[in-house]
Amino acid sequence: MMKSIYKKILLNSLGFILFAVCFIYANSSIAQTPLTTWQEHLEYAKNNFGGLNEGDASHLNLINYVYKGVIKSEIDKNKVIGSLLSFDAPVVMHLPPIIRTDTIIMGDSIVIQKKSFPKFEIATIREWIEIAETTGEENPVILMKRQLTQLIQIGFEYLELEWHYKGKTFHSICIVSNKNEGVIYEPIGGNITIGTNITIEKTTKY
Repeated sequence: MMKSIYKKILLNSLGFILFAVCFIYANSSIAQTPLTTWQEHLEYAKNNFGGLNEGDASHLNLINYVYKGVIKSEIDKNKVIGSLLSFDAPVVMHLPPIIRTDTIIMGDSIVIQKKSFPKFEIATIREWIEIAETTGEENPVILMKRQLTQLIQIGFEYLELEWHYKGKTFHSICIVSNKNEGVIYEPIGGNITIGTNITIEKTTKY
């Protein structure tokens, strides 16, 4: 039973490795004026996190970010990827989502609204690898390294982000490029879906 749960967690987390940076951009999309640079996106996210989200995402806050430099060579690129995949680097472990169901009776119909909110924990790469070993799956870092090697380019810039989540502080590496849509990759806020998924089913009363 526990093995199947771990496998589901691993697969869910793998599915989000290189998703769009949805948590950061979803918050930024609420801004009244368009945000066109990574600086604007992160600054807006830092000042508007938490209360805008539901589920576990409401506990996640971007506290600060520090510019680290430009990736100028393959050596720089490999060092950054190494930092992203180090044993102590953070990774989001996706858990079964929080589901809220509301039933509304409207005349001869029953309307069922289901809202899904993210539920997750922030673990380390080391813990992620241990889960893969428990389930007999391939080391997820192998796939992640391959994808990051393709994604990150010389000329991109990188930052260090500070997050608070459920009373704990986490630090992550964020890859950015204003020539390529701003935030390219970030392992915490970039791997969390926010907003609600709403399913409405209508059935006729008998």
